Amino acid sequence: MRLRATCVTVLPLLLNACSGSAPDVPTGTSQSAIVRGEDEEGLDAVVLIQAQRSNGTTRCSGTYISPRVVVTAAHCIKANTIQNRVFVYYGDDYATDVAMLPNIPAPGEVSPWARVEKWKLNPDFVAAMNYPDLAVLFLDRELPVRPMPIFTEHVGKSYVGDKAIIAGWGASESLDPFLTQVVGVGVKRSGKVAILGSPTAADYDPNDPNPGILDPKIQKDLLKTDGRAPNSNPCAGDSGGPLIIRKNGQKYLAGVGFWTGLSCENYSIFSRIDSFLPFFADAIRDAGRRPITPSLTCVGDNQDGSRTAYFGYLNENSITVDIPLGWDNAFWPPKAGAQRPTSFNPGQHTWAFGADFKPGQTLFYEVNPPHDGPTFVTVDKKAPQCTASDQGYQCASSCRAIMNAPCPPYHDSFQACASECSATFLWYPDCETEWGAYLQCIAKQSAAPANWSCIPDIEPQPTNCDDFLAAADECEGY
Repeated sequence: MRLRATCVTVLPLLLNACSGSAPDVPTGTSQSAIVRGEDEEGLDAVVLIQAQRSNGTTRCSGTYISPRVVVTAAHCIKANTIQNRVFVYYGDDYATDVAMLPNIPAPGEVSPWARVEKWKLNPDFVAAMNYPDLAVLFLDRELPVRPMPIFTEHVGKSYVGDKAIIAGWGASESLDPFLTQVVGVGVKRSGKVAILGSPTAADYDPNDPNPGILDPKIQKDLLKTDGRAPNSNPCAGDSGGPLIIRKNGQKYLAGVGFWTGLSCENYSIFSRIDSFLPFFADAIRDAGRRPITPSLTCVGDNQDGSRTAYFGYLNENSITVDIPLGWDNAFWPPKAGAQRPTSFNPGQHTWAFGADFKPGQTLFYEVNPPHDGPTFVTVDKKAPQCTASDQGYQCASSCRAIMNAPCPPYHDSFQACASECSATFLWYPDCETEWGAYLQCIAKQSAAPANWSCIPDIEPQPTNCDDFLAAADECEGY
């Protein structure tokens, strides 16, 4: 948690003690702390977060609050964090399982790790003030654990003096006041703390400055806990970990940790959950509860007299949503839509797949995501015509030919082919004419074996477009 701010990255004087150089990782499962803590039991929703940066690694804690959603501290996700190199661990032997990174099993396979597809910091987060130190992580899979519900009530004066639970994967001890040398990271522990209410300006320590504590508007959105012995206290690597309140036998997430005292002693500070309920509600909706809308991009004419309708979609979620072929992902006639996606990536996608049909025929495409109503698009004689000079269409029509070639598939999908092709225009902006001419030549090739060269693990190569390829290569400097 900053924890001083407590993630594990050893960057002296940074308010966040996150972990850039690897701390001591215990090989056993029994340690004596969070600080004065114990091996946790029954808190499966408390996870470890490992984020690779361009200059190190950050380790923090977090809480699984909804399918595919983890909440943590914003300072755990640095500006130089590498996309697709952030992972969530929910196993029980981190010291062994860390060797699996970064090539973890795919979703659907047994794994103690999940990959983070996307993250969102609280839009009002100001690092200099450590406020509001909140972030949500969107995972590539659901975890086999029960999410912890968030506490929507205000933790007011009636809670002062009550015991709460803290938990995390951080250090059991800091060997210096500023948390640059810690031991015991990588074992999940929990402990008891006393709730003290909101911090005041009197909690400001010039030796460990947290300027947000001096602002009354920020103070009201924070919770302070008593970490003096015999209570426990968070330490480096516990940033983003939970403050848990029990009510009617149920555990609730009431706070997210980000700051601890010098040497991980005396007290810590948590961001209140109840002060930021809209942020968490939006995150839960972003994890598969927003619409996925199919669309028709355009219709193009082919050399053989057939036509191809090119489709896209808008996924308003922050995660990839899987919708298997069937009633919820339907196409008519079925054979024409054989290449339609079953994994819908976040954002707007214009060239997701193509469907061949005969002039005068009508096509119908419907998508019905798990948490939203169905949306459909119809292709008839009023459909917009593709423009031959459009780069997206040039890529899509060439990918249609490539995906129909009599060769083992190179790309996982039509969409992957079109996306890689479009990137070429970005890589070589001065060669658009040459590259476009080559793509148009590819698009004219039928699936006849004589038109293609099939080489294992290489994209199918047209045999009749060598002159166009040579011109594109010469332009690109090959």
